[in-house]
Amino acid sequence: MTPSISDSAPVDNASLRAAVEAFATTPEQSTYLDVVRGCLQGRLLLDSTGSDRPTVEADGSYSFPAGATLQFAGGTGPDGRPALFAFTSQQQINRMHPDDLSDVQALVQPAAGALQLASTERYGWLYIDPAGPTCAISNRDAAFALRGDRNDAVKQALEIADPAASKAAVLDALAENGPLLLAVDTDSVPASGVSDGTPVRIRDSVDPDGNPVLLAFTSGPEVSARNVADSFATRPAAEIIHDAIQAPYGGLVINPGGPWMALSAEELRVVLHRIAGATPG
Repeated sequence: MTPSISDSAPVDNASLRAAVEAFATTPEQSTYLDVVRGCLQGRLLLDSTGSDRPTVEADGSYSFPAGATLQFAGGTGPDGRPALFAFTSQQQINRMHPDDLSDVQALVQPAAGALQLASTERYGWLYIDPAGPTCAISNRDAAFALRGDRNDAVKQALEIADPAASKAAVLDALAENGPLLLAVDTDSVPASGVSDGTPVRIRDSVDPDGNPVLLAFTSGPEVSARNVADSFATRPAAEIIHDAIQAPYGGLVINPGGPWMALSAEELRVVLHRIAGATPG
């Protein structure tokens, strides 16, 4: 893991903290999945109190000299396996050290980086804000969240609060032709996993006017947030957009579990034109 603090803005992952609080209030599958998918965006802190101090460079980045000790706070999960602690803000770390704040150290990491570390054999669990309210993510679920392709650019664009700015950012991100996921009815997939020529059932929906729209997702956890039993298939954005403007569809809805966005056929054609213009040859 290569830590970085080149972005000096304080970490305050309020959206993930809200998801954790919602899970603690109502601990069920849907609120748990909201926490897992929230861990694919933003930043978290790891408590490195007791580690050797890093060397800080002029640009704000830092590194540890050879032989330096680097340790992260953790505990034990419900099954006795080691747990890694991660925090949504510095205040959450400080709650773990109420009597000696002067020695507290923290490393900034992408939230997905904390998931990645928790998915290794070293850990069995990832606890978010262990001082409470908290949520424990299992090693297996951390690995699932990271499995397959993700489109973090589209997901980040969906998180923008201003609707007009969010739509513009989503369209720009889609024009990069990164991966998107389709939700697949698992019951339509052959048990062998090998196609027998029968089409699988792709999940769709209807817009407020009752017109069919295709559904697309930015990650596996986003698919699970809508229907935990569904499988998923990954395609380039251009292929999914092309299907979304073919009959019977008249548009695309991305991440229906929220934050979500509906795009019209006209908007999608513009994106396809941009992708085609950027493709060599």
